[in-house]
Amino acid sequence: MSIIRLNIMTDPQYRKILVREIQRLRSLIQQRDDTELNISKTRQFVRATVNMLPDDERQRMEKLLAYVDNSDSQNRAGLADAIRNVLEHSPKRWFTVAQVRDALRDAGFDFSRYTSNPLSSVSTTLKRFKSPNIESTEIDEVTAYRCKKAPKKIRSKNTAMEAVLTSLGIRDSAPFSTEEIDFDAEESEKED
Repeated sequence: MSIIRLNIMTDPQYRKILVREIQRLRSLIQQRDDTELNISKTRQFVRATVNMLPDDERQRMEKLLAYVDNSDSQNRAGLADAIRNVLEHSPKRWFTVAQVRDALRDAGFDFSRYTSNPLSSVSTTLKRFKSPNIESTEIDEVTAYRCKKAPKKIRSKNTAMEAVLTSLGIRDSAPFSTEEIDFDAEESEKED
């Protein structure tokens, strides 16, 4: 006869685990707060320093900063707002749930905050829309959604991004990378 041993944790062991995880949570929150403070300081430094540039360069850098700020804001926006933006930027075009998800990914939307998979999150959000400007239909037995008409004064994020990248001398609308921009760092160092 063999004896089966069960590894049953005791109350003190659970307490120890909880104390350790609470300390970890506290540390993560502190890291987040430190990161947010560093973001704020860096943003202030950039805004102050950009004013020291000649007018034409300053305008280019302000556009770049506006693009970065806009991307950050859109990443923080809720899923419903992001979906609405996708539909409104292509009025009268029908989107399947998968196409909306892909458009959000292409725009850099952060799905990490959502517990279900992105397709499920997008599907659920689309089904809950109550806007009279958003409609749905069946196309080849697949539900598709669209915005009936474009809202007033709408500007596509891609158009804005392309304008910024073009003004900085970057030809395609690939995701922004500082390596793509020639800041003439070597020439600046020689001038100093």
